[in-house]
Amino acid sequence: MPFVAIPGNETPQGAEEHWLEGRGGVKVRVLIAPAAAGAPRGSVIVSPGRTEFIEKYFEVIRELQARGFSVFCIDWRGQGLSGRETGNPLKGHIVSFDDPVNDLATALSLFADRLPKPHIGLAHSMGGGDATEGFVQPGALAHVTIPILVASAEQECLVDNASHEAVAAQLPNARHITIPAAKHEILMEQDAARLQFWAAFDELAAQVSPATVAAT
Repeated sequence: MPFVAIPGNETPQGAEEHWLEGRGGVKVRVLIAPAAAGAPRGSVIVSPGRTEFIEKYFEVIRELQARGFSVFCIDWRGQGLSGRETGNPLKGHIVSFDDPVNDLATALSLFADRLPKPHIGLAHSMGGGDATEGFVQPGALAHVTIPILVASAEQECLVDNASHEAVAAQLPNARHITIPAAKHEILMEQDAARLQFWAAFDELAAQVSPATVAAT
């Protein structure tokens, strides 16, 4: 099945749609897309939010490809074109958050040869939080020393920005920024807000996976 055509939002270059079977026989749809040109500097694993779908992230994926990254994106079970766990396809119910976490892990394992390391996770809303109970345990994040960027929307109205700061304060190598005038979906904002996010993303990416490597 081809990607859903959306006028004015072209399919990322070389993008492929793949399917896997998760627990309970639920079919899960994923996208794999190569870097735009040359050897990839790594891969970005895109984890969408609640009710979202792969096609919504086409612009984001194209921007990541242009930065030299291969890209992975997923339709969580119960969302997009992935299978449902209820008879009503308009409901996004899942039995346990362990299931989408396992779906993601399975997909990344299956397509490991198509997703060169290092990996950078790019998660929005629900896609960044399948573990919130663990965050509140004392010292739970002290061992997470990888570079992390937490981006909050100044005009957030769906989640608690104070929780972002509380989590970032526990992370030894985290940067927390607030995007002025942005609402919940920073990656879908107007360009003025999105450019601020991408500037911060590029700084993090340069630490993890420099765009160019000096000859030795």
